[in-house]
Amino acid sequence: MTESNIRRALAAKGFRLSKTPARHWTRAEYGPGYMVTDDRNVVVLGCSQREYDATLDDVLALLF
Repeated sequence: MTESNIRRALAAKGFRLSKTPARHWTRAEYGPGYMVTDDRNVVVLGCSQREYDATLDDVLALLF
């Protein structure tokens, strides 16, 4: 699945996918990451050790 397909599938379930901002200080060290939030802006996935620490595979596991 592509990132846009994952975004659509999450939106259908009431979630939102956020990607590491381009100028975020952690992007240089860790690369792009993802964070999933619900409709109340509560983090569901991707913020255990640091912000945006989930991968697309982690997000797919949440979907299925």
